[in-house]
Amino acid sequence: MIPIVSVDLMRASDAYTIKNFISDIDLMEKAGKGISLVCSSPGPYAVICGPGNNGGDGYVCARYLAMRKENVTVFYTKEPSSESAKHHRALLDKYPEVTIKPFSYTKEEDLTQFNVIIDCLLGTGFSGTPQGVIARAIGAINDAKSKGSTVISADINSGLNGDTGKGTPAVMSDVTASIGFFKQGMLEESMSKFTKKIVNINIGIIMLLYTPDRLHQLRKSLQRIILTLKRHKH
Repeated sequence: MIPIVSVDLMRASDAYTIKNFISDIDLMEKAGKGISLVCSSPGPYAVICGPGNNGGDGYVCARYLAMRKENVTVFYTKEPSSESAKHHRALLDKYPEVTIKPFSYTKEEDLTQFNVIIDCLLGTGFSGTPQGVIARAIGAINDAKSKGSTVISADINSGLNGDTGKGTPAVMSDVTASIGFFKQGMLEESMSKFTKKIVNINIGIIMLLYTPDRLHQLRKSLQRIILTLKRHKH
């Protein structure tokens, strides 16, 4: 059975795993490879990458698709911000057959030429309302889907809150490839409006029972109980 976790617990489990068992670069490699295995339809493929780790997963996915000799174009909304995402972008740069270009800031890109679009814009850590180029990219993905393109969202549909399964604008996908564990918002009825199918990619993250903040609260509560018992004893 696949665990269902909150965004905070997912973040804490991810950090614990990276600190104790595997580097963030290697964990991203496993995530991106897993996403590529969900991609079974013929190309051409468009991988739409945001600046964070979700975008880093997209760069890895694009590299594995290229190794399969698929026709791949990568659009990025902003240069990668994390060191692990920068690392995997540099690896992808060594594949000249992959077209890598910025997503237009002035107009929506026409993505209808692509048979499959992989949404790697925003991960489960996102909250708020997509703005600017991210919002335009979401619109372009949804436009292409309405005209027949298959859409796969990495981790969660970009624009949705991982705890509530709500958000707007948000990507409409055919498949959502959750990474690590299912997120609470994926069980909400609202999620069914944004995806037809949810699968999970196990990348070896160790699940914590509590977030560090919650564990600290439990320790303080236990200390208060012990002090109270000692007072009553005397």
